[in-house]
Amino acid sequence: MLYTYILSLLIILIGFSAYPLISKKHIVGVGYRKFIPIFLGFTAVGTLIIPFIVYKSFTFNPIYLPLLAFLGAMYTFAIYLMLYSVEHYNVSVINTIVGSQQVLIALFSSVFFFIADLKFIIIPFLIVIAGMAFLLFSNDGRLKFSKYVFFALVAVLLWVFMWVLFYTINTSFPLLYYAVLQSFSFVFCLPVAFLQNRHKSIKYYLSGKTFHYIALAGVLNGVATVVFSFAYKYNAILTPFIAQLAIPVVIIFSFVFFKERSKKFGLIGIVMITIGSFFYIFI
Repeated sequence: MLYTYILSLLIILIGFSAYPLISKKHIVGVGYRKFIPIFLGFTAVGTLIIPFIVYKSFTFNPIYLPLLAFLGAMYTFAIYLMLYSVEHYNVSVINTIVGSQQVLIALFSSVFFFIADLKFIIIPFLIVIAGMAFLLFSNDGRLKFSKYVFFALVAVLLWVFMWVLFYTINTSFPLLYYAVLQSFSFVFCLPVAFLQNRHKSIKYYLSGKTFHYIALAGVLNGVATVVFSFAYKYNAILTPFIAQLAIPVVIIFSFVFFKERSKKFGLIGIVMITIGSFFYIFI
């Protein structure tokens, strides 16, 4: 069991670190419109792999299908906002905002369901919010509203409420239910892809040298998310800590490979969100 858990932590760190970097590398060349259907399709594949490995047998309650469809639609809208921002803005900044989810999920879970003690969450939350304010109104070192940071923040809030609602599902097979959610997310992106590219055939999405890289990013996203849920039950402190390490890893690699630089206000925002996210885990 310990070996499996260590392997899970490695998958989590690699998955959450690699998929934003791969996305940034290849979304610029193809555009988010072509990128997202492939990405979501293989994210769904990634989420379906683990349940069939973990669960020898399982049951599914169809009463949750409407909720899962609604949550899948939320995920689709959020991924459009997030990847649009990644295409046009620093991936280190966008991924840092995405990495604040754990603090926000804990806060809203505490407010709505009294799952955690609010007094242990409020300080990390305030640090994270202050960091987001620095990023939101910092654009190349100037106090200027950034729409890309705003879109990323909206995406994160959508994901946070998606997770809070997902946790209300009473099941012994959460990984399977999340796989269904991701399948809905892929299905909902198809009409959007069709409307945006009515003159393109399916070959438009399957062609190109970057297809396998986009597919890899999607699989890593799906597998890492599902493995995180599995590993969290084994250790609720170390698992989120390893997941949060993806924030500085992406910052370092984006600096090395993409030459991304953050001015004073942006750097302060990144540091504050990172500190707040880790501070929540330790307290």
